Amino acid sequence: PEMRSQRPIRCTGSAVSLAEAVLDIFCPKRPARILAFLSGVCSEGPGRAVGLQKDELIRVHSDIRRGTASGKYWSQSLGFFTTIMQKMVLNSHVIDVCSASLDQTGIAEMKNCIECTGGYLLMVDTWRKGNFEANLRNILNPQKPYWYNVTIEGMSSLDWKIMGAIGPFTGALKKSSSVSATEIGLGKTCQWVASRIDEDTAIACYFELLASTQRHRFVQFLVTYTNQRGDTFLR
Repeated sequence: PEMRSQRPIRCTGSAVSLAEAVLDIFCPKRPARILAFLSGVCSEGPGRAVGLQKDELIRVHSDIRRGTASGKYWSQSLGFFTTIMQKMVLNSHVIDVCSASLDQTGIAEMKNCIECTGGYLLMVDTWRKGNFEANLRNILNPQKPYWYNVTIEGMSSLDWKIMGAIGPFTGALKKSSSVSATEIGLGKTCQWVASRIDEDTAIACYFELLASTQRHRFVQFLVTYTNQRGDTFLR
């Protein structure tokens, strides 16, 4: 039992790391999903956003920017979840997070882990909200189409350079003559990898236009993905 001067002991980082380790054993390189239900902030172990003592204030954005004592866990915890994200993307694993709390639950530290795997984030103040149940049912709907292990590669004519892209994925750091030296979003690459996308996924790609005497410019995107039956497609 916790003392009144302490927060509940929550080991969110350890739980997510353990879940990914189990999936890495039983579902290596195969689509799989982690569902995380959070009712409070991670206060113990890797990935924590605040300490156990209640007199220790949880960080806010200004603490992160200024590097104050309240933000002392930020960099290490963000790096911890980013490392998990990289493992998940390699294995086509996704994490969906449901958070029900009037206070912070440490979502900022988990941002890369959720976003770059194509995961969902549901935030409510109580689990009893009707809209939470409806959205959870939608996410878990077996009829909802998903595409996994997605690779997006862009190729362009020499007078059109790819500056970067913004979306629920991570850069594959693949170089080509199509890559611009100027970076917007996830740049310095012509290829991006996502664990999962759906029909509502939006992706933005940015280009640098170079001086050219040509009347036409060309761009092509190659998209490789696996559907829910395990079939792989190239479009």
